[in-house]
Amino acid sequence: MSVKATTNLFIKTLEEEKQRVWIFFDTETLGFNSHKHQLTEIGAIVVDMRNPRHPIVIDSYREKSRLLSMTRLRMCYPFEGKGMSYADIMSMTRYGESPGTFQYINEDELISGFLEFTSKYDDPLLIAHNASFDMKYVSVRAAKYGMRMDRYDVLDTYNVAKLYLKPLIKTGAEAGEQYYINLSGTLAGKRDLSIRLGHLAKAFGVENDQWHSAIADVYMLMGVLTGMITLFENESDRDITKFFSGEARKKHRRRRRKSRKEKGARRHKRIAALQIEA
Repeated sequence: MSVKATTNLFIKTLEEEKQRVWIFFDTETLGFNSHKHQLTEIGAIVVDMRNPRHPIVIDSYREKSRLLSMTRLRMCYPFEGKGMSYADIMSMTRYGESPGTFQYINEDELISGFLEFTSKYDDPLLIAHNASFDMKYVSVRAAKYGMRMDRYDVLDTYNVAKLYLKPLIKTGAEAGEQYYINLSGTLAGKRDLSIRLGHLAKAFGVENDQWHSAIADVYMLMGVLTGMITLFENESDRDITKFFSGEARKKHRRRRRKSRKEKGARRHKRIAALQIEA
């Protein structure tokens, strides 16, 4: 007999983690290749999540890095690649804004400052959206300067949205419920519901005007996760098995393809929907 999938699966395991220190964090980079493109910003907030509907921020970290000489050299040549140029990315992420509570420092100082910030807390839970990207980027760039990131449990809110939010919305919309029909419209993508952070923020009424600024994104992420938790608690008994199973199968297929490409164990445990993966 198959087990019914509900958002209560997430809520029950969330209870086990509420007493820990939660660190929401985000990075801004100049590309997707962590060996080639530098970090430009790291933003993080330490949050007391003992009452998940009313999180309390107790500490924060935000710094931006100066451009490396290699970055400046690349910018001297006309951009001929695919995607966005360095100038486009820096404009999108508001690089170059006047310093306020942060400084423009060297990239190694940016990374070491973040590592020291996270290490102040005993057994924290790191929270990020598409966490594998941010964790890998920080780890690779840290290694470039002879640093190593400690082992942490990580909650990937992208996976939470994929495994629980999307099935819940599709289940409600299929039942003809206007709230979920409206959410489907807000998150409508080309092929499926979009669970990009800025789109989720819009769906949950969280301000997203500063999307792609690391420190703004972590506050946005806190608001989005709070919204998801509230919705999941309110709908904890709803059967979402039909669409949950499909998302879980897709995730499993992607993981198998990735494991064939990337041999060796991962240093960081990731929590998908607060279920620890070794």
